Amino acid sequence: QRLLQEARQTAETAMSLDPDEPLSRFVSGRLCLLDGQVDLAVAHMQAAIATAPNYAGGHYGLGLALYLGKADAEQALAHFDYAVRLNPRNPMIWATYEKQCCAHRFLGQFDEAIIAGMRARSFSNDSFRPHLYLSAALAAGGRLADSKSELRKAHQIQSDLSISFLKEQFSSQHSDVLNDFLGWLRKADLE
Repeated sequence: QRLLQEARQTAETAMSLDPDEPLSRFVSGRLCLLDGQVDLAVAHMQAAIATAPNYAGGHYGLGLALYLGKADAEQALAHFDYAVRLNPRNPMIWATYEKQCCAHRFLGQFDEAIIAGMRARSFSNDSFRPHLYLSAALAAGGRLADSKSELRKAHQIQSDLSISFLKEQFSSQHSDVLNDFLGWLRKADLE
C-alpha cells in the first residue's frame, strides 16, 4: 500500500508539471484502477487520449479500465483494437492481445478470443498469464483438452496457480469479469 501511495504521489507530481503529458495520465489511471477507483481511472485514460489521440497506451489503458473496472467488454475491445492498429510493433503488444482475448471471450466471441490468445502466447515471455487467458478461451470454445494443456503450461511457470491465488491477484477486477474468467478455468480443472 505504501508503494502504491508513493507511485501515486509521483504521478500526481508529473501531471502537475505537465498536464498534457499522456504517460503521467496513463500511470495515474492504472494506479487508480488497481486501487478500485474505476471512474477516476477512466477519466485519467480519457484525458491521456484527449491530449494525445494517437497514444496507443492511452487506448490500451482506457480499454483496461472499461473492461476490468466496468465489465464493458464491447467498448474496451474497440480501444484494444485501436491500440494494436496505432502501434503494431509495440514490444508489449502481447498484453493487448491478452486483453482482446479476454474481452472477446466475455462477449461470447470464442473463435476471436482463441485467435487473440494464441497471438499473446506466441510472444516469448515468462508470464503464466498468456497461457491462462488462452486456457479460458479454449474452454469457452469447447476445446477442453487444449484448454487443460495451456493450463498445465501456466502451472509450469506459476506453480502455486489456483482459484484462490487468482482471486487474490485479480481482486480489483469487476466481479462479473473475474467470475466469468474463473468459471472457464474451473472447467479446465483449476482448483
